[in-house]
Amino acid sequence: AACTANRHRCFRWMTKRKARATVPGGARMDLKGGKPGALVGRRLTVKYQEDEGAPAVPYLGVVTWTEPGRLYACFDGFDEADGAWVDDSDEWGWSPAAQPAPDPPGAWTPGEPAPPIDKIFLSRECKPAAGAVPAAGVPPDAAEPPPARHDELLVKWKGLAHVHCQWVPRAALEAEHSNKQRVQRWVRAHSSGEAVENTWDLDGDDAAAGAKDDELGYNADFNLVERIVASEAADEAPPRFLVKWRGLPYASCTWEGPRTLLEEQRAILAWQAREQPPPPRELRVATTRSRPPRSAFVKLTESPVFKDGRRLRPYQLEGLNWLLFSWYARRSVMLADEMGLG
Repeated sequence: AACTANRHRCFRWMTKRKARATVPGGARMDLKGGKPGALVGRRLTVKYQEDEGAPAVPYLGVVTWTEPGRLYACFDGFDEADGAWVDDSDEWGWSPAAQPAPDPPGAWTPGEPAPPIDKIFLSRECKPAAGAVPAAGVPPDAAEPPPARHDELLVKWKGLAHVHCQWVPRAALEAEHSNKQRVQRWVRAHSSGEAVENTWDLDGDDAAAGAKDDELGYNADFNLVERIVASEAADEAPPRFLVKWRGLPYASCTWEGPRTLLEEQRAILAWQAREQPPPPRELRVATTRSRPPRSAFVKLTESPVFKDGRRLRPYQLEGLNWLLFSWYARRSVMLADEMGLG
């Protein structure tokens, strides 16, 4: 574990130094046969020299973002924040092996303390992996040998999306006092055959759930992007995106980097298209044409048809008519929804 930590620190130092030395420009990059529109998701190998005079070490990664003159790569076994810009000054090439990119990284690394749990979904019985790292808080020279089999739990971490769920050994979770009681309560409820009540709180208020099991059954739709609602620039890294996940409320939106959204390029392209300013012709129409007179307002008697054939309820249609009439009347208004009506 110490060797791995030192290797990670060395790699971070090399990539951060490279990021500071890289100056974005409009120059074209030698893509070595790659097509400009099909680079994201491709596997590549970049060589870095860890020590002066030592041979360069190859690192396998995946392209997650492109800009004129450079690519951003995230490397296997490292966090997304440890990625690096790759350009013509690097020794790199496309990986000949058609190895799939690893799943989006979670918040827990074997041998490290487990972060706070948000939800527990499933359990399974597994054999310990060869050369497994002891869980945090468990002495490596413990008197008792490790069990032939151990339990793993599928957990969601606090503050992270469902796409970052991980299978984690129960011992690693119980080593953290903040997680131990929750894990034991969940295990007792399932081992006794008790029905676990789904008291999932959309607002994320764990205190309101009290002593209940607030674990909603795992829904694969929660891993799918419904739409991207915002973006923000990041220092020395690609932008991050605020993601609305399918089947979850906007309160559950999370900020995600391009590595997590590797399979969601359509959502990124749709966001970029929505952010484009209107063409000059539409701008001229908006600035030269005046609004029609108030007498031209026609009340809607039925709801327009929206996504999946959905329609407005009568009280919603009344609010839409009020907004339309206010627009014809050249009156600035805001329509608010009263909280707590379901």
